[in-house]
Amino acid sequence: MKKTKEGQPISNWVWLATVLLLLVIPFIAHSLKLKQRPPTPRVETRNKDDARLYELQQRYYAGKARHKDVWWLDEPPSLGNNAQIESVIKKQADLIKETISTYKTLSPLATSIARHFESFFVSIAINRSSSVTVMTTGETARIGNIPEITFVPRDRVRIMGAPYSLYWRSDWGLIMNAMSLPRPVFAGFLFHELGHGYLHPVHPDTKHYAHSSREYALEEIRMHELESLVFDKASNGAFGQVVVEVASRKKETASFKEALYTLREGDLRRLDESLSATEVGVATSSLLFAHYLIAIGLEHIKLQNGSDEKKVLLFLWAQTILH
Repeated sequence: MKKTKEGQPISNWVWLATVLLLLVIPFIAHSLKLKQRPPTPRVETRNKDDARLYELQQRYYAGKARHKDVWWLDEPPSLGNNAQIESVIKKQADLIKETISTYKTLSPLATSIARHFESFFVSIAINRSSSVTVMTTGETARIGNIPEITFVPRDRVRIMGAPYSLYWRSDWGLIMNAMSLPRPVFAGFLFHELGHGYLHPVHPDTKHYAHSSREYALEEIRMHELESLVFDKASNGAFGQVVVEVASRKKETASFKEALYTLREGDLRRLDESLSATEVGVATSSLLFAHYLIAIGLEHIKLQNGSDEKKVLLFLWAQTILH
């Protein structure tokens, strides 16, 4: 936030247009240093069991390639089309509010996330350093003080250079591709990423953990546990039923790897069915497959009354399968 000579703050966005009923379109600049997850090193050598699991992943993706991810926004509305911008933003804001309200009592973490995101605003990405939104003149003072949730139109994905189809950026907020997701999937993904936002709010001094660190792994595990709670409620228990079934195939004395080696294509199909995700494309399915592995592994560790250290090992090992 810059200041004028008189010491009064001026915001880091500029007015583009005014519309009826004192609505304005702020063009929001994001100029803080980018802090995002570093890429996971690719692992070229796998044992036979890991290789079979990796091959299962590739077959799953190949099947999903028959379906295309559906976009609800191909390009940003014209900056002069105030009504369309307002309509798009209101629809997504209402969906997010409804989702947060539906799942906010699932756990203490979910409640804290809901409280933290009680106020937010929705925007549309224009490029890697700016987004656009619509709000009343009285609301504009909130920019920079409440979280921003930005949707990326299909034709802006390459420009944004995002590492994932949705992720929390601590110099911006939640960035999410404008793809149509099944409601259970949207809810689980949303709470996972807002959880990172709750722990790492937009601020220059926000702390980050090294990608290979224990702290990073435990935070991711915590968000995957929350995501599973959301998926289970959204599926009326069907998601958790499949997870428990696969995790229980091996005796409690077996490792989480041995439990995951029993995973089959039929299991993936049932997990997809529980989330109404049988026809989503590869971009969405890649995130789901990662969660399926971790959810089943966590359930097996739970059956063993396992420690946090085993959870960390699970997360780090899963990265070698997924990349």
